[in-house]
Amino acid sequence: MASTSSSNPGGGSVGGQSRCFQEWISIQEDDLAEMISALNAKEDGDQNDKDAFLRQLIQKTMDHFKNYAEQRIIMARKRVSTMFVPPWCSSLENSHLWIGGCRPSGLFHLAYTISGQEMETRVFEMFERSRAGATDYDFGDDFGEDAMSATQFVELQNLQIRTIKKEDRLTSEMALLQDKIPDDPIAVLVMKKEMADFSEEEEKINGELDDALDEHEKSMELMLEQADKLRIDTLKELLDILTPVQAVNFLVAGKKLHLCIHQCGKRRDRLHNSSIHCPDETSNRDQITRIDELQQKIILDENYQSSKLANLQNEMLDIPQAAAVLQESGCGDVDGNKMIEKNGPTMVSLLEEADRIRLKALEEIIEILTPSQAVDFLAAGKKVRICMQEWGKERDHHHGRN
Repeated sequence: MASTSSSNPGGGSVGGQSRCFQEWISIQEDDLAEMISALNAKEDGDQNDKDAFLRQLIQKTMDHFKNYAEQRIIMARKRVSTMFVPPWCSSLENSHLWIGGCRPSGLFHLAYTISGQEMETRVFEMFERSRAGATDYDFGDDFGEDAMSATQFVELQNLQIRTIKKEDRLTSEMALLQDKIPDDPIAVLVMKKEMADFSEEEEKINGELDDALDEHEKSMELMLEQADKLRIDTLKELLDILTPVQAVNFLVAGKKLHLCIHQCGKRRDRLHNSSIHCPDETSNRDQITRIDELQQKIILDENYQSSKLANLQNEMLDIPQAAAVLQESGCGDVDGNKMIEKNGPTMVSLLEEADRIRLKALEEIIEILTPSQAVDFLAAGKKVRICMQEWGKERDHHHGRN
């Protein structure tokens, strides 16, 4: 299947973006079928010819990834917010997103999972033959063309370290960008809008607020572009470390896992009629000092929970969960449910802990403030939240969201 056209990649509407994503899913399905066929082909002909053909498939897949990333940036320039919590994905998928996509560091967990499976299988075969009395098996042999060498493991680990540093930098930048919503100038403009007495004054503030939000969205576009670039660059470098057969096996495993989670997530949304509720969070002599100290403590709690969430996201690609999916050629319901349900209690626990941190921050801030300050603070927070919700709906309507 040909890659999607870049002349009009879905347009600015949510429906157009959704169609682009569905076409991307179809491309992945076609690429998956082609790679599986190539891996299952008979071992006839020269190995160099087979490696050359596999390299062509790898390059074709990389071209599809790059083309889709380019289309995402074009669409983000028109509707960037939906790229971070896409309505065309399931709530399960959205709960594991990192800046609009997968975590680059998760690729390494998948690579280690596949290599661990291969090694475990071959060790099992060795011992089974030994128990059967076979004497012709050389335990000093390597583990076959699919298994990674020690040199490859070292190269992967070095790449993983570099990738995690870049990933952490983008995560910190994204946190700073999110903190700008309850900060100047957006929050100040929202408060001015609430106090405006005349329609002309309100219209002027609306224009200023639009300008501030447009600037904020430009920063979100840049974050998405940088995150997609890191995802693409990491995948390319990882594939370059692997042999052609290993690289195709890795791509097959990744596509199977992605498609299976997408299908399982959609099915579970239909069964549970689930919806996403995005929480909101906010952040003056002795009081300012106490609030600063509280802020540092809350940030530590936030970072700790963020690391736990990152670990949970990586577990979706780790042993034994990914192994259970990859062993099946079809993505059966039982394996998908087991993988997801195992993470269910942890996800609930993370949500409960995040809510506890939010409540703790709110309660301690109110304790620091005087009653009058606390009421003003709560009123301001509610106004910002309600106004941002209404403003978001207006912008969605303006951009043609259904």
